[in-house]
Amino acid sequence: RWLFFLGYGAPDLTRFLQRYPNKIGMGMLADVWKDLKVEAVPARDVASLAAAWAKLANSAQEPSSLQLPEMQLPLLAQNAEAKLLTVSKCDELLLVIPVQPSRKFDRSTKSDFACNSLPLVASTHPQGAVLAMVQNLQRPLLLKDLPLESRFFDHLQMAGAHVRLTQQWQRAALRVSGSFDQWMAHNFANKRRKEFKRLRNRLTELGELKLETLNPNSNFKTFVEDFVQLEAQGWKGQRGTALGIQD
Repeated sequence: RWLFFLGYGAPDLTRFLQRYPNKIGMGMLADVWKDLKVEAVPARDVASLAAAWAKLANSAQEPSSLQLPEMQLPLLAQNAEAKLLTVSKCDELLLVIPVQPSRKFDRSTKSDFACNSLPLVASTHPQGAVLAMVQNLQRPLLLKDLPLESRFFDHLQMAGAHVRLTQQWQRAALRVSGSFDQWMAHNFANKRRKEFKRLRNRLTELGELKLETLNPNSNFKTFVEDFVQLEAQGWKGQRGTALGIQD
């Protein structure tokens, strides 16, 4: 993940089109860009965009569960100063970025639940949507935890935006390959595996032990209800931080 600073947009659309004449048709992109509408919607008004936002999430070029309206609307409702930066064509949303104004610049909103700020961009005319956003920025925009290995960053570079990396780092990730048994054998010592087996046998002595894997056709409602109930019975319930205790 990287932290990077996106300054003012490229001042001249013509210069961009001349720079990439072979990658994108000049007339086609110009027509697409001029028909797009860029707005900074106040947090109090974003609920009216929920349906269009959900539609964008289902067809985004790079899906991101962190940017779903179900995740962002409750966060925006708690932040009166926040805004939703949008690019749209007619009633169709093509790009959304929740932003937080500060004294000298805007920045992507942050929460304890988000690990990156990768925005939702429609798979139709993604370059035009990013270009329209860049051209209409009135202030510098700070995007935190944005992956450089993303199509959105590629579009930013093609848009001729003034981009400055202020900090970058690599985030640890678990790459699982092969079967589960192979993964266990490679990552856990024999002593630890024996301990897991012993604990499993102890659980079977208490009653029937079932291991289930959820799939898209599973009953997630029942699973979530059971999980919330179980969580409330542990230390989170004692501290008052369990999901089932909070509104």
